[in-house]
Amino acid sequence: MNLQSPHKGWATLAARRSKRWGVCYRQEHAAAGFPHYLVGVRLFPIQAVESLWVFCIVLMGSALILTSHRPGEALAWYIIAYGLGRFCFEFLRGDAARPYFWGFSEAQWMSLLLMGAVVWAEWSGWLPFQPWHAGATVLLALAMIAIALKRRFAKTARHRLLHPRHVKEVAEAVESGSNLTTEGTAIPGPNSDPIDIHIGCTSLDIQISASKIRDMAGCIYHYALSDRNGGMTEEIAQTVAELILQLKHSSCSNELITGSRGVFHLLVRPAPG
Repeated sequence: MNLQSPHKGWATLAARRSKRWGVCYRQEHAAAGFPHYLVGVRLFPIQAVESLWVFCIVLMGSALILTSHRPGEALAWYIIAYGLGRFCFEFLRGDAARPYFWGFSEAQWMSLLLMGAVVWAEWSGWLPFQPWHAGATVLLALAMIAIALKRRFAKTARHRLLHPRHVKEVAEAVESGSNLTTEGTAIPGPNSDPIDIHIGCTSLDIQISASKIRDMAGCIYHYALSDRNGGMTEEIAQTVAELILQLKHSSCSNELITGSRGVFHLLVRPAPG
């Protein structure tokens, strides 16, 4: 299939995506500091899940205090339980400004360190010893090692493509190209050459350009995806395409076409109305 046949085989991925539930933030939230490029994007409410987790931890900690458990047990319980939860929740957060080290966020490292400090305090007699606290801490450390190794030897560095900072870079590249297209760079026909198309490039050398194609059926948004070093694979293109769809076209039909010279073309047809 080539770029001159954009009407064939429109995928249903975006149609399925639009049915997923989540929270959409508005412009007033962006004015208060929420990332502007995520306005209108359906997001999983991880803050609500974390709040529920903390509520359950506090209930259990209160029970430990009210039932005359040894001093320090409630504190150790809170740190271990919250550390385990926060480590997992961090994979679902999208804070681009947060420090990261070796692929893990500051909060994940702090969770491991605090849990390790509790286990050390228990071994030293400062806190009542609980064997499962040591087991949970060792399990968390082994999980970090396993995740790091899996990422290291993965064929495609998907976690880097979907890292919050790279998501921001992709969103900014798409937004720049979309703004330029809105200002009048729409292509009058499928066989015409685009004019003044902006090409954005991320820190992972992913190049993204945006244009608009008009045909008899209406308008098609066209995104060209490539790697500045020529290493774009279908899996990478698919990951970036899904990200663009989630950011800009969550309810639109789409098609990803393999072009020449390592360039992939994402064609998006807006839903009627």
